[in-house]
Amino acid sequence: MSKQILVLGMHRSGTSMVSRILNLMGCYYASEDQTVLPAKDNPKGFWERKDVMDLNNKILDDYKSSWDNPYLLKNVEIDKSKYLNQVKNIIYKLEPHHPWFIKDPRLCLTYNCWENVLENNINILVLRNPLEVSISLYKRNKINYTSGLALWDFYTDQLVKKLEKKKTVLCFYDHFLNDPYDASITLFNSLKKRKIKKLNKPLREEVENFIDRKLYRSKFNLNDKLFDKEISKFYLEKYNRLKLLNSNFSIISQTFINIEQQQNTIQSLNQTLTNKDQEIHNLNSSLTQRTEETEQQQNTIQSLNQTLTNKD
Repeated sequence: MSKQILVLGMHRSGTSMVSRILNLMGCYYASEDQTVLPAKDNPKGFWERKDVMDLNNKILDDYKSSWDNPYLLKNVEIDKSKYLNQVKNIIYKLEPHHPWFIKDPRLCLTYNCWENVLENNINILVLRNPLEVSISLYKRNKINYTSGLALWDFYTDQLVKKLEKKKTVLCFYDHFLNDPYDASITLFNSLKKRKIKKLNKPLREEVENFIDRKLYRSKFNLNDKLFDKEISKFYLEKYNRLKLLNSNFSIISQTFINIEQQQNTIQSLNQTLTNKDQEIHNLNSSLTQRTEETEQQQNTIQSLNQTLTNKD
């Protein structure tokens, strides 16, 4: 049975770049009328389908969410049956064109609706340093850095917990920008091992003509003062865990679950500290008030003593 490829990853993580590399390998994705056209923020193209993006937006909208505000989905199970026919219609259009792929960052949030229909899918998860994702989101959408990190967290956490190791290939944005051809060949070999048929080995010239290293404009520098040092450290450690543990997806999933639990604990501790700070503030206010009352009493006593002295 032919494999079906999903390109997954947070916005601004390089999913468009990886999709074009797949296209250079001979993978189909859309007819001309269904192609999302290039834009100022992505001049080399999105390499995604209009109908996939439109359906994913509809799913998010039905649950009062959007790509940049998806948090109501956290404890919600999307009703897959509601979108079954629409997903099937899109897959039906793609099936005559093996090998094919679909790509849309929103798939991180709607993955179960698609995976429910696909019979033999391979997932390509594209990851990028979350601090760089945050910088890029600010440049494109004016999303503040903290909100950008929260979005990366939510998209990645939501998706990683749903993926199976045997169905998933990990690749990294910085690998493609630092050594485009090596990263492309690594991806090609990974897909061949998973028995994707009719793939063409990408040509070095085509890859290097497409991947422009000058577009690496949101590269994170440890000397940057855009982020608090502890925040930078936390997210770099989280990202590096993904890079180091890419051979064991169950460990990655558990890592995210553990980190989420740690974050909840930290939030609880921060709330406790905030409450303690408020208590201290109240005590200080009370102490200040008592000090003022004492000073007033002392002034009154001094005044009375002066009066008595005058009487004598």
